[in-house]
Amino acid sequence: MQGLIAAVNARHKAQLGFAAHVIEAPEGTALPYNVVSIVSEIATYNFTSTFERTIVQFDVYAVSKAAAIAGSEALKAAFDDCALTVPGYLFGKFERQFSQPLKDGDAWRVIVQYVVELQKA
Repeated sequence: MQGLIAAVNARHKAQLGFAAHVIEAPEGTALPYNVVSIVSEIATYNFTSTFERTIVQFDVYAVSKAAAIAGSEALKAAFDDCALTVPGYLFGKFERQFSQPLKDGDAWRVIVQYVVELQKA
């Protein structure tokens, strides 16, 4: 869903000062950086409309655990219960579902997942 990723990345840039890489960072990208991807999309239909329930995942990468956690806290402050404008949809919610720090090779990564609910306009 390109419209959702564009809206998420616009907010990411406005709130955090830089855009997230989409799906993966180019090889050799210097730390720290963030990656955004869509984990799943589920459409729900009723007699009058279509609803989209999408899981959006951020991966916050940094050299140290403290830096990764600080980056994830800034991300959470920017996105927890935020409202987005997605062309062609009425906004429902943007709600954090999951957050977990882990060691990833030579870097630290914090995974932060959100569920997004949109209704076709």
